[in-house]
Amino acid sequence: MADMSFDVVCVGAGAKALAFACWATKYGGLSVAMFDERHEAGAGWSSEESLAPGFLADHCSHIHSRAAYHGLLLEDFPEIDEMAEYSTHRVFSAMIFKEDDTWVGRYGYGEDPTQEKTYKLFEKISRKDADTYMWLLDKVVRYWGPAFDEAGWVPTPSSDEMDPLDLVMANPESGWKQEWTLMSPVQVIRELFESVEIQALFLRVGQSAGAMPDEAGMAMVSIMTAMQPDIMVHRGGAHNMTHCTSRVIQSNGGKIFLNARVEKILIKDGKATGVRLADGTEVDARVAVVSGAYPTDLVFELTGEEFWSPTVIRGIKGLRTNINCISWYTWALQGQPIYSAEVYNPDCHDAAYICLGRKDINYIIQDVERRRRGLWPDPEKFNLVINNWSIAEPTLAPPGKASVLTEQYVLPATAYSDREWQEVAKRHADEIIRFWSRYTTNISWENVIGYVPVTPYFTVRHSRSFGPSGGWTSIDTFPKQLGKYRPIPELANIRKFPIKDLYPASVCWGGYGIGGTCHQGYHVYKVLADLHGLRKPWEEKGRKY
Repeated sequence: MADMSFDVVCVGAGAKALAFACWATKYGGLSVAMFDERHEAGAGWSSEESLAPGFLADHCSHIHSRAAYHGLLLEDFPEIDEMAEYSTHRVFSAMIFKEDDTWVGRYGYGEDPTQEKTYKLFEKISRKDADTYMWLLDKVVRYWGPAFDEAGWVPTPSSDEMDPLDLVMANPESGWKQEWTLMSPVQVIRELFESVEIQALFLRVGQSAGAMPDEAGMAMVSIMTAMQPDIMVHRGGAHNMTHCTSRVIQSNGGKIFLNARVEKILIKDGKATGVRLADGTEVDARVAVVSGAYPTDLVFELTGEEFWSPTVIRGIKGLRTNINCISWYTWALQGQPIYSAEVYNPDCHDAAYICLGRKDINYIIQDVERRRRGLWPDPEKFNLVINNWSIAEPTLAPPGKASVLTEQYVLPATAYSDREWQEVAKRHADEIIRFWSRYTTNISWENVIGYVPVTPYFTVRHSRSFGPSGGWTSIDTFPKQLGKYRPIPELANIRKFPIKDLYPASVCWGGYGIGGTCHQGYHVYKVLADLHGLRKPWEEKGRKY
């Protein structure tokens, strides 16, 4: 007999599971228990006062898109929208060019609702590219954006079915050329834009969603990332979303158990019936078990090979995980970075994404090629991005100081031993400061109060949900591991999952590999609502999904 019993048991209390539990408790009226092995819920929604006293840093998921990440959650839970205070940047992205300390970028919609200011920035470089940008903006607003949003929020179909992106790319009015579907981001961006400066901007920002510039079939993901409509920085850090969702869950009867590792998902007659914790406690699940586990952990540890077909076992063993690995060092600084390009136009100071680039896209491609060969990025040719949180949300740092993140793709956690990673982490900090200083007038070790070396090695130890490689998307994002093929086609459609009443809700399922979103939690609730006649807020509010 079970020690505890609930309608739904969640393996883990990460972002996706928290989102699911909000809908399940408030709208579904289900009793939900969440068991997480960490000392706190949230997984990637994690913020720490770890840089120095008074400095807050997001060590994993950080800058979010309100619409793409949390849109439906905030619509269905206005209490979260009220609690989750956030700020926005005036400038979405800026690519600074070392050759002449100029820059090009995109203003945020709050600052530039018609994108006329962005047009003028582009026009300084190329009138043709400025016109192309406005054409692209029209297609994104009317066709690509709505399809991309729908593809994120609706449960993934089977691999032989059309998903919303398939449909929009097949629509001749959308402006999407059929051949672009098979092309890499660099091929499509070169076709769209004539100036190397704007090509570089789009490719590097697109890469921040895991869309490698040379990866065939990733052009849509790359472009949509570069064209994001909004950026939000959470007051108190991304972990504030953990607090807000936890409050909703607990106020509606849900329970969150921490330092409580699930050892096994219990299966009887092909159906998930509950879990057993590491301390031997057995918990019954009357309706469903929701798993936030990494695919190999789910298949080989939490369940067992005997429950899966040889095709599934081969597919899970063959997942690619070594490319989307990143260093996200977080820095406490004496003052805001001052960029030489501010002389050209001071607005770059306020950008959410500052790409430190050159008037050449080959270095972006070569950076990926080096990592594919197992080589550390060339410190003289870094593909470095600066994410300045405190310029938009000053509560993340003491007055006059700065809390900043640097992003550079690196090798996976498996590339080095524990001892080697300690040495690599220190060396990499020097590499970042040296490279960063070339674009600024005040970045040096004298401006650094403290830092946290968030390497893939760090990320693996932060949460097992990031897998053995420590990639920020857990498994790599490329066409074979996206959408209706993610993580593998046999497991992608959660409505037809091989084990009855077991539902995965992690970044490794569905969507486009963005870790901090609520998508997969919403997918699971939609499926359960259909199966068990639960409340459907999308129907109550007249939404399509």
